[in-house]
Amino acid sequence: MLFGCGGKETPSASSEEAAESGRAEWVIGMSQCNLGEPWRVQMNLDIKQEAEKHPEIKIIFKDAQNDSMKQRSQVEEYISAGVDLIIISPKEAAPLTPPIAAAYEKGIPVIVLDRRILGDRYACFIGADNKKIGKAAGEWIVDKLGGQGRLVELKGLMTSTPGQDRHSGFRDGIKGSELEIIFEADMKWLEPE
Repeated sequence: MLFGCGGKETPSASSEEAAESGRAEWVIGMSQCNLGEPWRVQMNLDIKQEAEKHPEIKIIFKDAQNDSMKQRSQVEEYISAGVDLIIISPKEAAPLTPPIAAAYEKGIPVIVLDRRILGDRYACFIGADNKKIGKAAGEWIVDKLGGQGRLVELKGLMTSTPGQDRHSGFRDGIKGSELEIIFEADMKWLEPE
């Protein structure tokens, strides 16, 4: 599961009662930025399968359909509903920072997955070092092209932190080479152009 403590678990009477009655004791709101990418669908399935092992946990899944304002509303709905925990894979940092911070200020822990938000008003971030990934890609291309050539850079969604960080890291990775970027485009991860 995504949370826990070390040591042997001793279920409380209320946990045992919740398990026996089928009543959820912990309600988790999960907001996925989109389900258009197979790995995000799998992420939701993995979370669901793990939660099914714990009858005291209920998860409410929502798909923001690649819409930051819709995802913002989802977080606000979770806050109003009084969920115990919010898990979010945010589409974009800036529009989702205020509702995530509001949840955190109200005492609702928030786990941010994959894409960062602005500031530090959340309980935990789980994700890759996208700057390092971008830099490794840049260094790889320098090696493969012998440090010379012309490149086209097709970027991810540039309003998302992975897109920004991978682009920045890529540019760091090719710095000092004789590679020339002749064209670049924001491919927005999903939308064909």
